[in-house]
Amino acid sequence: MVKYIGFVFIASCAITAPDYMLTGAGGATATSSSVASSAVTSGSTGGMCSESPCKLTAPQCGCEPGQKCALSVSVRVCTANGTTGLGEDCVSVPCVAGLYCEQLTGQIAICEPFCSSDADCTAPGFCDNIAGASANDKACTASCNPLTNAGCVSGTACRFELDMTGMHIETFCAAVGAGLIGAPCNKDGQCGVAMSCQSNQCFALCDVNAPACANCVAFQSPNVIKGIALGVCD
Repeated sequence: MVKYIGFVFIASCAITAPDYMLTGAGGATATSSSVASSAVTSGSTGGMCSESPCKLTAPQCGCEPGQKCALSVSVRVCTANGTTGLGEDCVSVPCVAGLYCEQLTGQIAICEPFCSSDADCTAPGFCDNIAGASANDKACTASCNPLTNAGCVSGTACRFELDMTGMHIETFCAAVGAGLIGAPCNKDGQCGVAMSCQSNQCFALCDVNAPACANCVAFQSPNVIKGIALGVCD
């Protein structure tokens, strides 16, 4: 049986999501999500630029035509524009201007938009700090579905956490854990796709309003992602 546990907040950029508190009852009120688009340009524009030496977010500026503003470790540099698009694999071929190659696992990396705030991203994805970069250099996480894994590429799992206000859920793709249902765990990242670590055990996620199991125990509100009220099969 699932024990009702308290939610422990873990700051953004956590590779694995924290546990959610379970309510023991179905139903929840949907959270509101503002969906924003991040325009991707074919390259940077030279001339005057509002940021130095160049601007990462689209539309970029500060680099010569045919170049893009990118990060070299933690430093902004102008380099040749890439051809890999949004959500595509960038392990071998660099992203186009305005996108960051986010390393999800040792072998998987995808292009996500650079951003300045959550408004630049598609909810429930969010604007997250880039490891090792300046606090001003950020990229969007994936807008994904933890139950279906839509929005994440094969080999990764959609995970979720509360935002800084504790009022909205944010999603991101991360490495898939090896744990099957019932396996011991202490964080979501140790469990497989469409699972959550509760009471130190991997449980299958479920839709409270259309459960695929006999007893779908709802997470404490907010627990709605992309119209699905999330819980775990007890």
